[in-house]
Amino acid sequence: MNFITNLLGWDNASKPEGFPAELRHIQTIRLAMSVLEMNPWVQMPVASKSIFDYLNTYFDYNVKYYAHSWQVCMRRDISFNHQKPSITVRDVTRPLVFPRQMLSKCRDGWANTDKITFRGFKTPKRMDALKRWMKRTYDVDAALENESGYIGNNVEIVWRANRQCFPQKAWDGPYYDGLLSSGFVLCPDGDFIWTYRFFEAVICGAIPIIENMYGLYEGFYFYDMNTPREELIYRPEQAADNFKLLMQKFTLSEKMNA
Repeated sequence: MNFITNLLGWDNASKPEGFPAELRHIQTIRLAMSVLEMNPWVQMPVASKSIFDYLNTYFDYNVKYYAHSWQVCMRRDISFNHQKPSITVRDVTRPLVFPRQMLSKCRDGWANTDKITFRGFKTPKRMDALKRWMKRTYDVDAALENESGYIGNNVEIVWRANRQCFPQKAWDGPYYDGLLSSGFVLCPDGDFIWTYRFFEAVICGAIPIIENMYGLYEGFYFYDMNTPREELIYRPEQAADNFKLLMQKFTLSEKMNA
């Protein structure tokens, strides 16, 4: 029996490792990218092929795929919790994970100004938070209900027409170009209090301006939405320190045997 299973490749020892989750969230996509950077032999579910085909127009991942779970030895040491958030790879747990290729690409593109920006999908909660900020900071009653958003006073609030779908959501070039040319990024609360936009601002060299404090933000330089405009000062050294801290707290170690 052992001879037959070995011959047909059914024994787990002869199977390649498989990534254990569908890539349906930004969090799992970035985790998969990070795992591949540590171990390029880990195979991805074939349903993710269109995502990596798209990503490879910007990055460099030599991906192999499995169609059925029996074709691979599924990694049991990789897990994630989208709401908490929490990601575990072996005995290492991170709140979020960012792939190093993504960080390197963004770091090379820093072209920050003192412009304050927001780019995102319009929700009533975000719109109310941004309207209050505009009134408090500039004494402007911004008509953010319209689809054009707001441009003025060195501020750009740009609404997306609709929620993006995969694979484009995995890397949105115009979105990151906007962050890279910003000095500050408005970060109203997302679906949870914490928002990816905070960390995406950090990797693009911008200083976040938050609505509410959350534990994930501790240690980073940021402002809150009650800060007067004259106190919003862009300091490149703070942006660099933020980036360094994110590298330490939100990437998989290069020394990990992932």
